[in-house]
Amino acid sequence: MERYEKFKEYKKAMWLVIVALFFLIGFFAHAWGIVWIIFLVGAAVEQLVKVILLQDGDYEQPGTHREERRSTYLSLLWLVVVILYFGRSFMTGAWYITWVIFLIGAAVHPVVKVNIQ
Repeated sequence: MERYEKFKEYKKAMWLVIVALFFLIGFFAHAWGIVWIIFLVGAAVEQLVKVILLQDGDYEQPGTHREERRSTYLSLLWLVVVILYFGRSFMTGAWYITWVIFLIGAAVHPVVKVNIQ
């Protein structure tokens, strides 16, 4: 449980740093169109740390452990899908076809949901 308390403190600090980086990069590099992705990266890092703590048994919330683990993995899945969608779309400019990534995510969702125990 002690690691969870540290996680909460690090999470607060991490989001302050992310917001600061957002404004610094935005103002100094004039990259407002792409710098918002830092928030997606921050959310991904938070979910990854949460998954690691769940596996170690140091993270507990109300609800069953199985439901929380499933919820965390599914959140991480959709975060990855959105990052892939925007990353691929910005790189290729093929917005007309990259939406198929969401169909793939929808197909993977039930597989992850059933297999997480």
